[in-house]
Amino acid sequence: MKKLFSWLLFFQAAALYSQIPDWRFGFEYDETEPNFLIGIFEHHHDTLLSRMARVSEAQQIRGGINVNGISWDLMQDSDTSAIDFSKTDAWVKRFQKYGFEFVFYFVANAPWSYPDNRTCIDVVSLIPEECAPDSNHWQHWYNYVKAVVERYDGDGVEDMPGLIIPIRFYVMEQEVYVNGTGNGDPSEQAGQGFWEDNMANLIRLHEVTWQAMRDADPSGNSKLVGSGGLWFDLYSDFPDYPDINGPTVQARLNGDNLGGSLYTQSWDSLSYLISRLGNDSGGVKCDYIGWHPHMGWKATDQSLRFVKTFAPGKPIFVDDMWSAMFTATQPNDGFTQFIGGDSIEGDFPNQLISDYQALISGTNNGDSAVINWYNAKTAREAVKCFATTFGEGAERVCYSMTNDPNPQNPAYNLFTGPWRWTGMTGHKNTNYIMKPSAWTMKILIEKLHDFTSVARLPVSDNPYTRVYRFDRVRGTACLVAWSEAGGHTETPEIPNGETVMIPVMTDSLSVLSVITEPGVESAEEEVVAAGNLFSRQLGFSPLILEETGSFTAIENVSERISWNVFPQPFDHTLNIGFDTQTAGSFHLILQQISGKRIWESEKLLKFPGWNIFTLEVPAVVPGVYILQLVGENGYGGSKLIVCQRQ
Repeated sequence: MKKLFSWLLFFQAAALYSQIPDWRFGFEYDETEPNFLIGIFEHHHDTLLSRMARVSEAQQIRGGINVNGISWDLMQDSDTSAIDFSKTDAWVKRFQKYGFEFVFYFVANAPWSYPDNRTCIDVVSLIPEECAPDSNHWQHWYNYVKAVVERYDGDGVEDMPGLIIPIRFYVMEQEVYVNGTGNGDPSEQAGQGFWEDNMANLIRLHEVTWQAMRDADPSGNSKLVGSGGLWFDLYSDFPDYPDINGPTVQARLNGDNLGGSLYTQSWDSLSYLISRLGNDSGGVKCDYIGWHPHMGWKATDQSLRFVKTFAPGKPIFVDDMWSAMFTATQPNDGFTQFIGGDSIEGDFPNQLISDYQALISGTNNGDSAVINWYNAKTAREAVKCFATTFGEGAERVCYSMTNDPNPQNPAYNLFTGPWRWTGMTGHKNTNYIMKPSAWTMKILIEKLHDFTSVARLPVSDNPYTRVYRFDRVRGTACLVAWSEAGGHTETPEIPNGETVMIPVMTDSLSVLSVITEPGVESAEEEVVAAGNLFSRQLGFSPLILEETGSFTAIENVSERISWNVFPQPFDHTLNIGFDTQTAGSFHLILQQISGKRIWESEKLLKFPGWNIFTLEVPAVVPGVYILQLVGENGYGGSKLIVCQRQ
């Protein structure tokens, strides 16, 4: 992996995508249909969705929300039946009432569609297999997909009555292979995963689905999120970092894991699947690669490297992300398969919570100290997970932790216990009380929802130290920073990591801490002088650093100049073009990332309207530099530049 990552690529804050998305942060909904037997009524949805709308209110659309359970089997019970849209319509209306966009799951699981599919693994289960149609029913799948997209694309043709917020993202089968039983490849071969068919049929399913979607919505506004997987704790301790397939990883896949199981077929299958989805030759298969990071920011980092290695040209859509430690005990502590939860948590175990069983017991028994620690960790990890996920290539991310499991819902409680995870809010018996991670996420969404590009800053060679810079539509940047380089800590709130020098563009920074205390709704904030560099010791608890509107060395900025610098990269000759409302003088300053000034231009004159200048810059060592434009009366702007000797 290139040492400086994407920070080296652009002088201008190049947008990741052609348009600014109207939501970056979404959710996976943890509640189920209103039903007396499991104790959920419509007013519970109203309460929970009002909480979620408050968390994500900074976004133009409050976010996308996906719901597991609405599948082909439930919508069409035979090949001659009409498609039943009643449940899906209800979810679309329920979500759009609070400003959310519904994210639809395509699940190929209608038993009548695959009786002659000989590669479909027959599993004795109450849940239908998820398999591709047989040769007699591919057209039925195409018709189903086309009908769904036509109903919800918002083009005014055969739309759902009352549709206000169209569905734009359709998600294919997820978590295919490596299904969580801990038994490795044999369990996949027995059909115990989330896809009971082969990869060839899954890839064909993508091609047919994408074509049906495009035929229903030629505008291309409806997007297909391709299948993905998850690697649980395979990467959670940065094995062989940054190599995704080094000797330690290979040893784990070949049996050096908690169950002594083989995962080589799973590795090969997922690698093949992602590489094929990332290659449009022979037919487009998807618009995004889907993935489910479930084990914290470190596992997320290397998992997304895995995805980008095999599908470098596709954006990533995460529709199911966790940040809390699992407390389920199956198949192993913390729902781990490869190395075990205790060995991957740098602030766990500790004096309060000695192991996973103590965590489970403390949360189940209502121990306030244990619960407060658990909620605080969830908030800290949420910030790090989102910063890493966006920083390593994802465009949109849905957070799975809307609420604690409903204690009356056997699907969540009977088999997993009431504290399988900790949500942003409590369960219905607590009236979905907002917890520290909810208030933290509210701040994070407010600060990052309009980012246009994100880059990891090269402040350290240690992969456990991270600073991600998010450039935003509003003009100033927001940075998220932490360091776990100090190793295990009993006090994650006290920095014990590296002290780093962070290059910034403004005179001062607003420094926000993560909300970790119960009942606290706003983060502690301090405004600090920054200059060209901001120095701070980092720790397990991340900091959110927001640049002010004041540019370095300029006290009163009345106009920010947006400019173009070309060519990129350049050698000696540099062209600068910008449009300004005012006349005046300015000069340019070229600095190293460290803040050392290495060149300053003579005074130049600018005039209202379009200005263009050609300058000869002294030869410098190829690398990354800061170029500042400093103007009289407070006019100025600053950008990152990449220099390369021809």
